[in-house]
Amino acid sequence: MTAIVKTKGVTRFMQEGPDYYEVLPQIAERMNCQTYFEVGVNTGRSLMGIKAASIGVDPLFRLKVEVMGTKPMLQLYQMTSDDFFARHSPKDLF
Repeated sequence: MTAIVKTKGVTRFMQEGPDYYEVLPQIAERMNCQTYFEVGVNTGRSLMGIKAASIGVDPLFRLKVEVMGTKPMLQLYQMTSDDFFARHSPKDLF
């Protein structure tokens, strides 16, 4: 079932079931992910639960949570994804 919620003029579609931020780390762990790459880190909430070596890209980080956790490596790049990919290859950074 989908619910439509309007808050401060913003319409959001809410799905029943577990939250994305809970499911993402479970998927990564189940797949035994050794590396994780995220574009659009924003507050860091989705990056927080990942245990693999990680790279995050965002033009303006608004981190509100501890994102390092037990990761063996974390690299954060404050730039647009276009700039990141023009300068770097994630494969070479892991």
